[in-house]
Amino acid sequence: MSRLCALVVGVTGVVGRALARDLRARADWEVIGVSRQPPADSAHRVIGVDLADPIDCRKKLGALSNITHILYCARAPHTMTVKEPIDENVGMLRNVIDALEGAAGRLTHVHIVQGSKVYGSELGPYKTPAQETDPRVAPYNWYYAQEDLLQARAGERWTWSVSRPPGVCEKESAVPRSLATIIAVYAAICKELGRPLNFPGTDAPTSLMPPAGSSLTPTSAWCCATPTCRSCPRCAALALGWRATTTSKLRRPTTSPATRY
Repeated sequence: MSRLCALVVGVTGVVGRALARDLRARADWEVIGVSRQPPADSAHRVIGVDLADPIDCRKKLGALSNITHILYCARAPHTMTVKEPIDENVGMLRNVIDALEGAAGRLTHVHIVQGSKVYGSELGPYKTPAQETDPRVAPYNWYYAQEDLLQARAGERWTWSVSRPPGVCEKESAVPRSLATIIAVYAAICKELGRPLNFPGTDAPTSLMPPAGSSLTPTSAWCCATPTCRSCPRCAALALGWRATTTSKLRRPTTSPATRY
């Protein structure tokens, strides 16, 4: 049986790095990474590509005839103070597909990684638990635009799916958005102020845990390889999250909880 070959786009990010690390350990997968700035050393091949440049994408990716799966984790450069650009994010994904569709004769699936913004998490409180069948919220964002692109381009040759982890929890301290780092900073602030390490919210989310990179990877691989998942794009978006098996060590406050952010 021929090995599967994953092109992990955005391989130096926290999610892409975890995906590549896990897939690389599987005997049936080969991994090729794509990054704007390839690392000096890597356990797998990493190609430096400007995804916003269609010419550079065709030049660098057009020769990758063995790709069977695209796992797309890239984002356009952005700041937290402005809305992330729709056209640039969609254009980057389109450039990758355009470069590979004609070259990679074995391409069968495209998987993209999203987040809770697809449910409107940045707009304020939203219905939880969120479900894959929930209607879209306004305003239109780049997650929706990428899905629309895949829906329009997919056909008999390749299919697509989505995973939507609400957060990540990695042990590396250099990942500022990791839940572990956020809790550590919060704990340090509480210690400095002489306050107990109380959970600053309600007890509703304490029975849930966001996925770590090690669990996101097998889920994404399952989406890529499971025909029933691939056959229905509207149902192929998987919102990740599960109940914790251990009791949280963060104590609930005995008084009214702090403001939720």
